[in-house]
Amino acid sequence: LGFWLLAQADIALARHYLEPEEAGFYSSAGLLARALLVLPAAVALVAFPRFVSARESGEGAAHWLRASVLAGGALVLGGFTFLVPIRGFLVELTFGERYAPAADLMPLLCLAMAALGLVGLLTYFHIAMGSKAYVIPLAGLGAETVPAAFFHSSGEGIATVVAAVAVEVLVT
Repeated sequence: LGFWLLAQADIALARHYLEPEEAGFYSSAGLLARALLVLPAAVALVAFPRFVSARESGEGAAHWLRASVLAGGALVLGGFTFLVPIRGFLVELTFGERYAPAADLMPLLCLAMAALGLVGLLTYFHIAMGSKAYVIPLAGLGAETVPAAFFHSSGEGIATVVAAVAVEVLVT
Protein backbone atom coordinates (compact mmCIF):
# COMPACT_ATOMS: atom_id res chain seq x y z
CA LEU A 1 0.00 0.00 0.00
CA GLY A 2 2.78 2.42 0.91
CA PHE A 3 4.54 1.84 -2.38
CA TRP A 4 1.44 2.52 -4.47
CA LEU A 5 0.59 5.63 -2.47
CA LEU A 6 4.10 6.93 -3.10
CA ALA A 7 3.94 6.02 -6.79
CA GLN A 8 0.66 7.89 -7.30
CA ALA A 9 0.91 10.83 -4.88
CA ASP A 10 2.55 13.14 -7.39
CA ILE A 11 -0.53 13.17 -9.60
CA ALA A 12 -2.69 14.26 -6.66
CA LEU A 13 -0.11 16.90 -5.73
CA ALA A 14 -0.01 18.21 -9.30
CA ARG A 15 -3.79 18.41 -9.47
CA HIS A 16 -3.88 20.22 -6.14
CA TYR A 17 -1.10 22.76 -6.72
CA LEU A 18 -0.98 23.37 -10.47
CA GLU A 19 -3.35 25.21 -12.76
CA PRO A 20 -5.69 22.77 -14.55
CA GLU A 21 -3.89 22.93 -17.90
CA GLU A 22 -0.46 22.37 -16.38
CA ALA A 23 -1.85 19.61 -14.15
CA GLY A 24 -3.14 17.94 -17.32
CA PHE A 25 0.31 18.12 -18.90
CA TYR A 26 1.84 16.69 -15.72
CA SER A 27 -0.70 13.86 -15.53
CA SER A 28 -0.14 12.99 -19.18
CA ALA A 29 3.62 12.81 -18.78
CA GLY A 30 3.16 10.86 -15.56
CA LEU A 31 0.92 8.32 -17.25
CA LEU A 32 3.50 7.61 -19.94
CA ALA A 33 6.37 7.51 -17.44
CA ARG A 34 4.48 5.01 -15.30
CA ALA A 35 5.08 2.41 -17.98
CA LEU A 36 8.44 2.00 -16.27
CA LEU A 37 6.70 0.74 -13.11
CA VAL A 38 5.46 -2.33 -14.98
CA LEU A 39 8.88 -3.65 -15.98
CA PRO A 40 10.32 -4.34 -12.51
CA ALA A 41 6.85 -5.45 -11.36
CA ALA A 42 7.08 -8.31 -13.85
CA VAL A 43 10.41 -9.32 -12.35
CA ALA A 44 8.92 -9.08 -8.85
CA LEU A 45 6.07 -11.43 -9.81
CA VAL A 46 8.53 -14.04 -10.99
CA ALA A 47 10.96 -13.50 -8.11
CA PHE A 48 8.49 -13.38 -5.22
CA PRO A 49 8.07 -17.17 -4.85
CA ARG A 50 11.85 -17.52 -4.99
CA PHE A 51 12.22 -14.86 -2.27
CA VAL A 52 9.76 -16.77 -0.09
CA SER A 53 11.55 -20.05 -0.76
CA ALA A 54 14.88 -18.45 0.11
CA ARG A 55 13.43 -17.18 3.39
CA GLU A 56 12.05 -20.62 4.25
CA SER A 57 15.28 -22.43 3.41
CA GLY A 58 17.56 -19.75 4.83
CA GLU A 59 19.62 -19.79 1.63
CA GLY A 60 19.74 -17.90 -1.63
CA ALA A 61 18.10 -14.63 -0.62
CA ALA A 62 21.12 -12.54 -1.64
CA HIS A 63 21.38 -14.36 -4.96
CA TRP A 64 17.71 -13.82 -5.85
CA LEU A 65 17.78 -10.23 -4.67
CA ARG A 66 20.88 -9.47 -6.76
CA ALA A 67 19.50 -11.24 -9.84
CA SER A 68 16.14 -9.51 -9.53
CA VAL A 69 17.57 -6.04 -9.04
CA LEU A 70 19.92 -6.54 -11.99
CA ALA A 71 17.06 -7.75 -14.20
CA GLY A 72 14.74 -4.98 -13.06
CA GLY A 73 17.49 -2.40 -13.45
CA ALA A 74 18.27 -3.58 -16.96
CA LEU A 75 14.60 -3.38 -17.90
CA VAL A 76 14.08 0.14 -16.55
CA LEU A 77 17.32 1.31 -18.14
CA GLY A 78 16.16 -0.05 -21.48
CA GLY A 79 12.71 1.45 -21.00
CA PHE A 80 14.17 4.82 -20.00
CA THR A 81 16.47 4.93 -23.00
CA PHE A 82 13.51 4.08 -25.23
CA LEU A 83 10.92 6.47 -23.76
CA VAL A 84 12.94 9.63 -23.23
CA PRO A 85 14.29 10.14 -26.77
CA ILE A 86 10.88 9.65 -28.38
CA ARG A 87 8.84 11.37 -25.67
CA GLY A 88 7.59 14.13 -27.98
CA PHE A 89 6.28 11.60 -30.47
CA LEU A 90 4.69 9.49 -27.72
CA VAL A 91 2.95 12.48 -26.13
CA GLU A 92 1.55 13.64 -29.47
CA LEU A 93 0.51 10.13 -30.48
CA THR A 94 -1.18 9.43 -27.16
CA PHE A 95 -2.68 12.78 -26.20
CA GLY A 96 -2.43 15.00 -29.26
CA GLU A 97 -0.39 18.05 -30.22
CA ARG A 98 -2.06 20.20 -27.56
CA TYR A 99 -0.24 18.20 -24.87
CA ALA A 100 3.24 18.71 -26.35
CA PRO A 101 4.49 20.55 -23.20
CA ALA A 102 4.08 17.28 -21.29
CA ALA A 103 7.15 15.94 -23.11
CA ASP A 104 9.36 18.35 -21.16
CA LEU A 105 8.44 16.61 -17.90
CA MET A 106 9.12 13.11 -19.15
CA PRO A 107 12.86 12.82 -18.35
CA LEU A 108 12.37 13.66 -14.67
CA LEU A 109 9.23 11.57 -14.34
CA CYS A 110 10.84 8.63 -16.14
CA LEU A 111 13.77 8.81 -13.72
CA ALA A 112 11.32 8.88 -10.80
CA MET A 113 9.26 5.96 -12.10
CA ALA A 114 12.35 3.91 -12.93
CA ALA A 115 13.56 4.35 -9.35
CA LEU A 116 10.09 3.66 -7.95
CA GLY A 117 9.80 0.54 -10.08
CA LEU A 118 12.90 -0.80 -8.39
CA VAL A 119 11.53 0.30 -5.00
CA GLY A 120 8.46 -1.82 -5.77
CA LEU A 121 10.67 -4.81 -6.49
CA LEU A 122 12.51 -4.29 -3.20
CA THR A 123 9.18 -3.94 -1.41
CA TYR A 124 8.22 -7.43 -2.58
CA PHE A 125 11.58 -8.72 -1.37
CA HIS A 126 11.11 -7.23 2.09
CA ILE A 127 7.57 -8.58 2.37
CA ALA A 128 8.79 -12.06 1.42
CA MET A 129 11.65 -11.85 3.92
CA GLY A 130 9.35 -10.76 6.74
CA SER A 131 11.26 -7.52 7.09
CA LYS A 132 9.58 -4.29 8.18
CA ALA A 133 11.57 -2.32 5.60
CA TYR A 134 8.60 -2.49 3.25
CA VAL A 135 7.24 0.55 5.13
CA ILE A 136 10.05 2.79 3.84
CA PRO A 137 7.88 4.01 0.94
CA LEU A 138 5.48 5.46 3.53
CA ALA A 139 8.31 7.65 4.80
CA GLY A 140 8.97 8.57 1.18
CA LEU A 141 5.36 9.70 0.89
CA GLY A 142 5.96 12.23 3.65
CA ALA A 143 9.29 13.20 2.13
CA GLU A 144 7.50 13.86 -1.17
CA THR A 145 4.48 15.70 0.18
CA VAL A 146 6.25 18.25 2.39
CA PRO A 147 8.77 19.58 -0.19
CA ALA A 148 6.06 19.63 -2.86
CA ALA A 149 4.20 22.12 -0.67
CA PHE A 150 7.16 24.49 -1.13
CA PHE A 151 8.25 23.68 -4.69
CA HIS A 152 4.90 23.47 -6.41
CA SER A 153 4.97 26.51 -8.66
CA SER A 154 5.49 24.33 -11.74
CA GLY A 155 5.19 20.79 -12.95
CA GLU A 156 8.96 20.69 -13.21
CA GLY A 157 9.26 21.61 -9.52
CA ILE A 158 6.97 18.77 -8.47
CA ALA A 159 8.67 16.34 -10.86
CA THR A 160 12.07 17.28 -9.41
CA VAL A 161 10.84 16.59 -5.87
CA VAL A 162 9.34 13.27 -6.99
CA ALA A 163 12.54 12.19 -8.75
CA ALA A 164 14.75 13.17 -5.80
CA VAL A 165 12.54 11.36 -3.30
CA ALA A 166 12.24 8.27 -5.51
CA VAL A 167 16.01 7.97 -5.81
CA GLU A 168 16.43 8.60 -2.07
CA VAL A 169 13.90 5.89 -1.18
CA LEU A 170 15.63 3.51 -3.59
CA VAL A 171 19.05 3.97 -2.00
CA THR A 172 17.63 3.81 1.52
